[in-house]
Amino acid sequence: MAHIDELVQKVSDPVLREALAAQVRTLTDRKEFGLVFQHHLPETVRLPKQRIRRGDTVERRAVTRGSRYRVVRARAAEPTVSVIEIDGAGDPAGEGEVLEVLRSDLVVVKLFGEPVYPGFQQRGLVGVAETARPSHVIINGENFHALQALEYTHSKKVDVIYIDPPYNTGSSDWQYNDRYVDSSDRYRHSKWLSFVERRLKIAKALLKESGVIFVSIDDNEQHRLRMLLDHVFGEANFVDTLAVEMSTTSGPKTTNAQQGTIVKNVEFVHIYRKSAAFDDVKHTPLYDSVKQWDSDYALWLNEDGTITDFVAEIDADPVVRADIEKFGFVTAKGKFLGMRAMDGLLAVSEAANKFILDNLHRIARRDIPPVSCQDVDAPIRGWIEVEADHRTYILTRLRSGTLNQVYTLVRNYRRSDDYRPSF
Repeated sequence: MAHIDELVQKVSDPVLREALAAQVRTLTDRKEFGLVFQHHLPETVRLPKQRIRRGDTVERRAVTRGSRYRVVRARAAEPTVSVIEIDGAGDPAGEGEVLEVLRSDLVVVKLFGEPVYPGFQQRGLVGVAETARPSHVIINGENFHALQALEYTHSKKVDVIYIDPPYNTGSSDWQYNDRYVDSSDRYRHSKWLSFVERRLKIAKALLKESGVIFVSIDDNEQHRLRMLLDHVFGEANFVDTLAVEMSTTSGPKTTNAQQGTIVKNVEFVHIYRKSAAFDDVKHTPLYDSVKQWDSDYALWLNEDGTITDFVAEIDADPVVRADIEKFGFVTAKGKFLGMRAMDGLLAVSEAANKFILDNLHRIARRDIPPVSCQDVDAPIRGWIEVEADHRTYILTRLRSGTLNQVYTLVRNYRRSDDYRPSF
């Protein structure tokens, strides 16, 4: 800023000089909203199998926090190489004294800005008997270079990326430039942002236009990560943030909660799409299968707008009734056991399962009504469809006058996933 002021003062025209100075003051007074962080020197990575050549940057293998050196002479027939110590910018440190070091004691180090050509080497193969099952590949390596390699094979081909970066808790849980970053490091947040930004940019390049990325994080960096994702993917491409319950309030956490302490139970997953093309893809939720019959589904919606009991309707079907009697789901007087017998009946009766599948839109349960429908005059022990909030609701009213919404089983009875589907 001082340099700009000096240049402005060199303008000979006093009117133009003052006008320029006023504009500079306006610009410097303006606050730019967004994430601002120090872009640190690129990370380094060790290449233990790389042959040492003249001009390489090297470190001592046994030391992770030591000096770096530039190789000034390396002859294949000699066990030692000549090196000089260098600083963080790669310039000679001190007097640039030449040292003779055993080749076997050194390892080549590359900055991420320098060309590195990662390749894949097969380490093993697990055979799969069922060819219809999905195939999987595990890449074991430095994640930045693994992502770089995937750019050659999967650029703009990936549907979904999930990453779990280091959480930067300040407890030396991750390294930057071969050094653990702890809570005393004044630049630990910007180092972390530099580290993650490089990987997010490659991840974005791998995604299809309709692709999406999920990024896990906890309290330490989630607010900074959200702004970084806005920066890389665009604020308009934010989809949602999931709060993931990591633990329940039990044990010591219960004591802390009872004493007035706010306990930490959740972490977060930020979700960003690559572009608006994500919205054009059908996204089918995966449901957890439930083995037991949900006894809340006790209603039957008749076509004439009345509501009767589901148990009575399934018992009235002659084919299902035959199985009810055959498998003994009746009382001593021959009455159907009802909800108590549903799990057992569905386990043995194909007719009962078919009855359920054929009548998913008739079997229903009650729930809390939407606020937008509070004034609807729904019938007692009957049902009506109502349009509100651009949605269709089914409403009923109890004998007490309480308004209820009605959910049909068709909304929740479906395949849990495409790999091992269950209902």
